[in-house]
Amino acid sequence: MRMRWSVAIFAVLVSLLLAGQALAWDEAKLKSQVQALLDQAAAGFNNKDIKAVTATCAPQAIIKYRDGRTMSMDQWSQAVDKDFADWQNVTGKFVVEKVWPKGKDKAGAVYSEFHQFTRLSDPGHKYAIAARFRVLLTKTPQGWRFLEFTDLGTSLTRDGKPLRPKAAPKKAAKTQG
Repeated sequence: MRMRWSVAIFAVLVSLLLAGQALAWDEAKLKSQVQALLDQAAAGFNNKDIKAVTATCAPQAIIKYRDGRTMSMDQWSQAVDKDFADWQNVTGKFVVEKVWPKGKDKAGAVYSEFHQFTRLSDPGHKYAIAARFRVLLTKTPQGWRFLEFTDLGTSLTRDGKPLRPKAAPKKAAKTQG
């Protein structure tokens, strides 16, 4: 009888070990897929291509700002259009910090992004934006797409000195609740 319990406990431990390895592999795969999506968004930023950036998002994607306002990606596109026209020499990088599953076709992640650029309207000065976002992703037939961005913090510098970031555009709607 003792031998059977030992074998059963051993089998359970081996199963848990294998399940943990499979879960870690899936997490690494998810992190890699989210990083690839962020790399696509970074290329869009570097090329000042709003359509390439929004192609990483589901049609109903939204951004939630720290001040409580929310905007759709269409609103965001209109708001950054002027900024992108003014940016030059853009280099950006996005880095996944962590990911987690949220069911069969949903996932969450936290990432950071960093952009350096100059402005046509302010020659001779260098700007940098550093930001962190928590995102909800959804699996589509085209792969993972961003569904919701939540701003965790943003800083803007000019020649290395902090500037106050512009508030989210006034078009953004106030979130309820």
